[in-house]
Amino acid sequence: MRRHCSLIALAVLFAAGHAQAVNRVGEVLRVPSEYGSIRAALRVAQSGDEIRIAARSDPYFERIVIDSGIFRSLRLVGEVIDGEYPIIANRGEERGVIEIHNEANLPVDVTVEHLIIDGLGHDAWYGVKVFNSPAPDRDQVYNHLTVNDCIIGRCVFGIEVGERSGTEGCSGQWGAADRAKLIYSRSEVQVTDNIIYDMAKDGINFYRVEGELSGNLIFRNGDEGCHTTDARQLLVQHNIFTHNGHMNLHFQLGEACVAANNLIARCQRAKRGYGGYGVVVGGSFSDDLILIENNVIEENLAAGIRVQPTEVRLDAVSCIPVIAKVAVRNNIICSNAWAEPDSAGLDHEVYFQRRELPGMRLDLEHNLFRAADKAVYGMSLPNSNLVNSEQVFTVIPDSTEFADVTSLSEAWDVLRGYELNELSPAIDGGDPRPQYDDAPGGLSKGEPRNDLGLFGGPRAIWPFMDVVDQRLRRLGRQVDQQAGSRRPGSRTGSTKANRSGRKMGSKSVR
Repeated sequence: MRRHCSLIALAVLFAAGHAQAVNRVGEVLRVPSEYGSIRAALRVAQSGDEIRIAARSDPYFERIVIDSGIFRSLRLVGEVIDGEYPIIANRGEERGVIEIHNEANLPVDVTVEHLIIDGLGHDAWYGVKVFNSPAPDRDQVYNHLTVNDCIIGRCVFGIEVGERSGTEGCSGQWGAADRAKLIYSRSEVQVTDNIIYDMAKDGINFYRVEGELSGNLIFRNGDEGCHTTDARQLLVQHNIFTHNGHMNLHFQLGEACVAANNLIARCQRAKRGYGGYGVVVGGSFSDDLILIENNVIEENLAAGIRVQPTEVRLDAVSCIPVIAKVAVRNNIICSNAWAEPDSAGLDHEVYFQRRELPGMRLDLEHNLFRAADKAVYGMSLPNSNLVNSEQVFTVIPDSTEFADVTSLSEAWDVLRGYELNELSPAIDGGDPRPQYDDAPGGLSKGEPRNDLGLFGGPRAIWPFMDVVDQRLRRLGRQVDQQAGSRRPGSRTGSTKANRSGRKMGSKSVR
């Protein structure tokens, strides 16, 4: 009896100790004052800790690997000193700068804040990468990732969450998904107030995610600004997508996703017949509409919006088509499809590819188009839209200026050019239903009824209105020289980018 009671007491003590370990108050580990490197701090850190990284004159040349078997939660936080952000740089060799490994599909929560993450001219494959695996419950969220107030540049891919799921469709069209990859674990993301630029391929890849992408400047990436596959209830708002290669924003097989109050401009098509789109919606995984609301979509080389079915490949020989259901309302859509004319309506502002599939749906209401004859291909234009109208901004904005900005505050200065002039027909030109009314304050004009474009509607207030300046000035030549001095014979960024392009193929596989 005495031995039995002792075993019970030991079990209680073990359970209490285990609960304390899981719910412990995290400690702050300081780099470099307490630990000379980030990896040295990682070796002693425990779940719940924060590794606080101070800015210094030299970058931290490290590959950071966070294993869910060791850390169920962890914070990597830069300590900004006199406006300077700490830099983590890594040549990668097809690895990442910061990697979160959760192939075991344990509940894991990682935060990355106030850092510059540099791939040294496309030498690192990923800026931030979450690795996962097939999950027992495909709807449960296993991975939680927060990336806030960071500058991520010059990798092959900027942020990638989940397993790439792309394959060729049976019809030969690009954009199909592999069913075997759609059972990988789901993730929740909060990616806010970052600059993501100059990737050899995609700025962001989200596979099977939900959450929010908000307040980011995503520009000059070689392929897509943001690609998503099987995203669920993902809110994409208050972002600037510009000067990306093939598509600015791509929803593939989305479910109840929203793109609202974004600037989506100047997608640069790499080759005729492929890319150059502002927003692409390829298939929808539910009856909930993909919503595209209160954006300015302009100056993309092909269509501003493309809506099409896509395919899911089941095995080596068979696919199933998936229809798209989209609502496009309260946007300013202008000056798209200005490259040489393409076949099949790609020289229109909106391209609706029905493929004669029952159930394909595009609600196109209360948008402003400059010209009616090139407004939409594949359907008639509803009368609620403003056509043959000038949007009339406060100044004549020039989206090419985003290519030279070095901070979110500078981006905001350019974005202010898209404020509506008092005489603009877009003022109070949106959906009259109360749920679309302008949020009070901000840059809306006229009555509460929805103003078309960036500064109207219930999400009219942009986070850039109160923004912390963050600079790219420490990147570029200074970092390259320091990296080269530490690693003789290092390759140049252009060589690596070319090598990565050959390895990935001329069309990147999603």
